[in-house]
Amino acid sequence: MPAGDIGALLARFSELGKKAFARTGKSFPIIVIKEAGLDSVWIHRVLQNEWIESHDVDPASIATSRRRRRAKTDKIYGEALVRTLLAYRRGEPRVCTMVKAPDAEEEDRRRLCRERKVLIAERIKHVSCSRPRCSRSACKGQCAKPSLGRCSMIGSRLWPILSAPCPMPASISSNSR
Repeated sequence: MPAGDIGALLARFSELGKKAFARTGKSFPIIVIKEAGLDSVWIHRVLQNEWIESHDVDPASIATSRRRRRAKTDKIYGEALVRTLLAYRRGEPRVCTMVKAPDAEEEDRRRLCRERKVLIAERIKHVSCSRPRCSRSACKGQCAKPSLGRCSMIGSRLWPILSAPCPMPASISSNSR
Protein backbone atom coordinates (compact mmCIF):
# COMPACT_ATOMS: atom_id res chain seq x y z
CA MET A 1 0.00 0.00 0.00
CA PRO A 2 1.37 3.46 -0.78
CA ALA A 3 2.56 5.69 2.04
CA GLY A 4 -0.04 8.10 3.36
CA ASP A 5 -3.00 6.16 1.93
CA ILE A 6 -5.27 6.08 4.97
CA GLY A 7 -8.18 4.63 2.99
CA ALA A 8 -6.09 1.59 2.05
CA LEU A 9 -4.90 1.22 5.65
CA LEU A 10 -8.44 1.29 7.02
CA ALA A 11 -9.56 -1.16 4.32
CA ARG A 12 -6.72 -3.49 5.33
CA PHE A 13 -7.75 -3.27 9.00
CA SER A 14 -11.33 -4.10 8.00
CA GLU A 15 -10.11 -7.04 5.94
CA LEU A 16 -8.04 -8.37 8.86
CA GLY A 17 -11.03 -8.02 11.20
CA LYS A 18 -13.25 -10.00 8.82
CA LYS A 19 -10.57 -12.68 8.48
CA ALA A 20 -10.25 -13.02 12.25
CA PHE A 21 -14.05 -13.21 12.62
CA ALA A 22 -14.26 -15.91 9.93
CA ARG A 23 -11.62 -18.03 11.69
CA THR A 24 -12.75 -17.65 15.31
CA GLY A 25 -16.32 -16.40 15.22
CA LYS A 26 -15.31 -13.51 17.50
CA SER A 27 -14.77 -9.85 16.80
CA PHE A 28 -11.46 -8.50 18.09
CA PRO A 29 -10.49 -4.85 18.62
CA ILE A 30 -7.72 -3.46 16.45
CA ILE A 31 -4.82 -2.02 18.43
CA VAL A 32 -2.02 -0.12 16.70
CA ILE A 33 1.44 0.63 18.07
CA LYS A 34 3.93 2.84 16.25
CA GLU A 35 7.00 4.92 16.91
CA ALA A 36 6.36 8.49 17.91
CA GLY A 37 7.39 10.92 15.20
CA LEU A 38 6.19 13.82 13.09
CA ASP A 39 3.80 11.70 11.02
CA SER A 40 2.52 9.63 13.92
CA VAL A 41 0.41 12.52 15.26
CA TRP A 42 -1.97 12.80 12.31
CA ILE A 43 -2.10 9.02 11.89
CA HIS A 44 -2.99 8.74 15.59
CA ARG A 45 -5.83 11.26 15.15
CA VAL A 46 -7.25 9.45 12.11
CA LEU A 47 -7.16 6.08 13.91
CA GLN A 48 -8.80 7.55 17.03
CA ASN A 49 -11.57 9.02 14.85
CA GLU A 50 -12.16 5.53 13.42
CA TRP A 51 -12.38 4.07 16.97
CA ILE A 52 -9.10 2.20 16.61
CA GLU A 53 -6.91 2.08 19.72
CA SER A 54 -3.58 3.71 18.85
CA HIS A 55 -0.38 3.97 20.89
CA ASP A 56 2.73 6.03 20.14
CA VAL A 57 5.84 4.62 21.79
CA ASP A 58 9.09 6.46 22.39
CA PRO A 59 11.60 4.46 20.30
CA ALA A 60 14.43 5.05 22.79
CA SER A 61 12.42 3.46 25.59
CA ILE A 62 12.09 0.01 24.02
CA ALA A 63 14.41 -2.43 25.78
CA THR A 64 17.16 -3.92 23.62
CA SER A 65 20.13 -6.15 24.29
CA ARG A 66 23.28 -4.09 24.81
CA ARG A 67 25.66 -7.05 24.91
CA ARG A 68 25.98 -7.50 21.18
CA ARG A 69 24.99 -5.89 17.95
CA ARG A 70 21.68 -7.03 16.56
CA ALA A 71 20.32 -7.13 13.05
CA LYS A 72 17.84 -4.38 12.32
CA THR A 73 15.07 -5.45 9.99
CA ASP A 74 11.43 -4.44 9.80
CA LYS A 75 10.35 -7.96 10.81
CA ILE A 76 12.55 -8.01 13.92
CA TYR A 77 11.56 -4.49 14.90
CA GLY A 78 7.87 -5.22 14.29
CA GLU A 79 8.06 -8.26 16.56
CA ALA A 80 9.75 -6.15 19.24
CA LEU A 81 6.93 -3.59 19.00
CA VAL A 82 4.29 -6.32 19.35
CA ARG A 83 6.08 -7.78 22.40
CA THR A 84 6.30 -4.28 23.88
CA LEU A 85 2.60 -3.68 23.30
CA LEU A 86 1.65 -7.00 24.90
CA ALA A 87 3.81 -6.26 27.95
CA TYR A 88 2.34 -2.74 28.19
CA ARG A 89 -1.21 -4.11 28.01
CA ARG A 90 -0.41 -6.67 30.73
CA GLY A 91 0.57 -3.74 32.94
CA GLU A 92 4.27 -4.49 33.27
CA PRO A 93 6.07 -1.48 34.76
CA ARG A 94 8.80 0.34 32.86
CA VAL A 95 8.40 -1.71 29.68
CA CYS A 96 8.29 1.41 27.50
CA THR A 97 7.26 5.05 27.49
CA MET A 98 4.08 5.91 25.64
CA VAL A 99 4.00 9.39 24.16
CA LYS A 100 0.89 11.51 24.56
CA ALA A 101 -0.19 12.90 21.21
CA PRO A 102 -0.48 16.70 21.28
CA ASP A 103 -3.80 18.36 20.59
CA ALA A 104 -4.39 20.24 17.33
CA GLU A 105 -3.53 23.69 18.73
CA GLU A 106 -0.24 22.52 20.21
CA GLU A 107 0.67 20.76 16.96
CA ASP A 108 -0.02 23.97 15.01
CA ARG A 109 2.39 25.85 17.31
CA ARG A 110 5.05 23.20 16.73
CA ARG A 111 4.48 23.24 12.98
CA LEU A 112 5.55 26.88 12.71
CA CYS A 113 8.90 26.09 14.32
CA ARG A 114 9.41 23.01 12.12
CA GLU A 115 8.57 24.91 8.93
CA ARG A 116 11.00 27.65 9.92
CA LYS A 117 13.76 25.05 10.41
CA VAL A 118 13.03 23.59 6.97
CA LEU A 119 13.15 27.05 5.36
CA ILE A 120 16.45 27.89 7.08
CA ALA A 121 17.96 24.60 5.91
CA GLU A 122 16.77 25.28 2.37
CA ARG A 123 18.25 28.79 2.46
CA ILE A 124 21.60 27.43 3.69
CA LYS A 125 21.56 24.93 0.83
CA HIS A 126 20.95 27.73 -1.69
CA VAL A 127 23.72 29.87 -0.20
CA SER A 128 26.16 26.96 -0.23
CA CYS A 129 25.30 26.33 -3.85
CA SER A 130 25.55 29.97 -4.96
CA ARG A 131 28.80 30.99 -3.26
CA PRO A 132 31.08 28.86 -5.44
CA ARG A 133 29.29 30.16 -8.53
CA CYS A 134 29.78 33.71 -7.34
CA SER A 135 33.44 33.14 -6.58
CA ARG A 136 34.12 31.62 -10.02
CA SER A 137 32.56 34.56 -11.85
CA ALA A 138 33.36 38.23 -12.37
CA CYS A 139 31.68 39.23 -9.11
CA LYS A 140 34.37 37.41 -7.16
CA GLY A 141 34.70 38.86 -3.69
CA GLN A 142 31.92 41.38 -4.27
CA CYS A 143 28.95 39.60 -2.81
CA ALA A 144 26.93 42.25 -1.03
CA LYS A 145 25.60 40.03 1.73
CA PRO A 146 27.34 36.67 1.83
CA SER A 147 24.91 35.45 4.46
CA LEU A 148 22.11 35.81 1.93
CA GLY A 149 24.18 34.42 -0.93
CA ARG A 150 23.15 37.27 -3.24
CA CYS A 151 25.73 38.65 -5.59
CA SER A 152 25.75 42.43 -5.94
CA MET A 153 26.63 42.17 -9.62
CA ILE A 154 23.47 40.33 -10.61
CA GLY A 155 21.28 42.48 -12.78
CA SER A 156 23.91 45.21 -13.15
CA ARG A 157 25.39 46.51 -16.40
CA LEU A 158 28.58 44.53 -15.87
CA TRP A 159 27.12 41.23 -17.07
CA PRO A 160 26.54 42.26 -20.72
CA ILE A 161 30.02 43.80 -20.83
CA LEU A 162 31.61 40.57 -19.64
CA SER A 163 29.30 38.59 -21.94
CA ALA A 164 29.00 35.94 -19.25
CA PRO A 165 25.73 34.63 -17.92
CA CYS A 166 24.82 35.24 -14.34
CA PRO A 167 26.31 32.35 -12.34
CA MET A 168 23.20 31.87 -10.21
CA PRO A 169 19.99 30.47 -11.63
CA ALA A 170 16.98 32.74 -11.42
CA SER A 171 15.34 30.54 -8.80
CA ILE A 172 18.28 30.93 -6.41
CA SER A 173 18.74 34.66 -6.95
CA SER A 174 15.01 35.33 -6.49
CA ASN A 175 14.81 33.10 -3.39
CA SER A 176 17.74 34.78 -1.66
CA ARG A 177 16.17 38.23 -1.50
